[in-house]
Amino acid sequence: MLSFLKIKNLALVEDVTWELAPGLVGVTGETGAGKSIIVGALKLILGERADRSLIRTGQDTCTVEASFHLKDSRAVDAVLEEAGLEPCQDGELLIKRAVSVGGANKQFVNCSPVTIQVLKSLGELLVDLHGPHDHQSLNSQERQLEMLDKAAGLEDTLATYQEAWKQWRAAVTELEELENSERAGTQQLDMLKFQVNEIAAANLKPGEEEEIESRHRIAANGARLAELCGAITSRLSGDEGGVLDALREISRSIHDLEKIDPASAKMFEGFQSALIELTDLESSVQDYADDLEIDPAELAQLDQRIHTIQTLKRKYGSTVQAILDFQAEAEAKLAKIENRGEELERLTKLVKDRRSHVDKLGGQLSEKRSKAAPKLAKEVATHLADLGFKRSVRFSCRDLKDVVRVRLQRRFARLRRDRRQRRWQHRRSRRQKDGLPRSHASSHRHHPLPAGSLPGS
Repeated sequence: MLSFLKIKNLALVEDVTWELAPGLVGVTGETGAGKSIIVGALKLILGERADRSLIRTGQDTCTVEASFHLKDSRAVDAVLEEAGLEPCQDGELLIKRAVSVGGANKQFVNCSPVTIQVLKSLGELLVDLHGPHDHQSLNSQERQLEMLDKAAGLEDTLATYQEAWKQWRAAVTELEELENSERAGTQQLDMLKFQVNEIAAANLKPGEEEEIESRHRIAANGARLAELCGAITSRLSGDEGGVLDALREISRSIHDLEKIDPASAKMFEGFQSALIELTDLESSVQDYADDLEIDPAELAQLDQRIHTIQTLKRKYGSTVQAILDFQAEAEAKLAKIENRGEELERLTKLVKDRRSHVDKLGGQLSEKRSKAAPKLAKEVATHLADLGFKRSVRFSCRDLKDVVRVRLQRRFARLRRDRRQRRWQHRRSRRQKDGLPRSHASSHRHHPLPAGSLPGS
């Protein structure tokens, strides 16, 4: 349901925010009160054409924002997913549309920019505008099926069928890619082998780059580190009166003071601890300096390793992990191409099995719809008769199996046609690349496209 509507600079409205309460909401008022402005704002949200003349006089932009709270957001989420957007969070859908005088219109769904077509697709699911000249969603077969599924409680069954359809299409796409790679020749195979071998020869390890850079930084600055360590130890325990010698003198004075006034010991409780810590610090710095080794050979080796990693990063990824991910992906593609015979057989069987599963689930869905449709038609007719529509209302239930079968046949035919077209274009480009005569390469224009069918159909 619509829960929030904000209108700014639309027609006569300067700025209106409307929070709708749950349940039925009626808006009344005399002519000119602004009821049609609310309808116009909703039409903008639903993706209808924007008329710049509706922008408030003296303003450059008008905006409309709406929030919808959805009990079941699966249908909306499917549209969002198809558009590459994130699904609704907790059933909340936010839509904003801005219309400017200059013609630069913008629309957003859940804060992400979208096209008008996405708004129209969402609008068909969100709002139904009834009027003498407005679109009636009851005339839409898709809307009729949606209402039938909800009335019969078939949402989960439909979701299962749609998921099976997606899995089947994914398998078909994977099979087509492998078939195309088979026709691509040895060039891609050689390139994949080179990439895999180049990365494998470097023997990269996750987190290696940080460790090497740290070692290189220490090796390249060994002389400076030794100089700094010497300065620290000299100040702590140097021959010319270091800090530790002065602290030991102070310690003796404190000891004498405590003999005279034992109560003063509380002032110096932390002194001995500080003296011990500084003594340990001087020892640790000395050990660190003794362990420093300036090895030109190691420095050169680290330089070479860093150069190798940087070279691979320019080619395959911005980090060592990204390079390793690229290697894994290239190895998977290489394995498919090298073992394409087995992979083709596996994918062909997978496509056939998934197609059979889709047909089975589609048949079950159609059967349930066919059983539920007459009952729904009877109930709707009864309610309409109670409202006074006694003669003009007639419902007929077509065989849903035939309806679904025709739709699937049309969809499958379109997929087959697109697949044949891609194959033909691929063969044509290969012939032109191989330098065959133009007449030979274009001879297919005078003949029908080769017959074919979807894998497993």
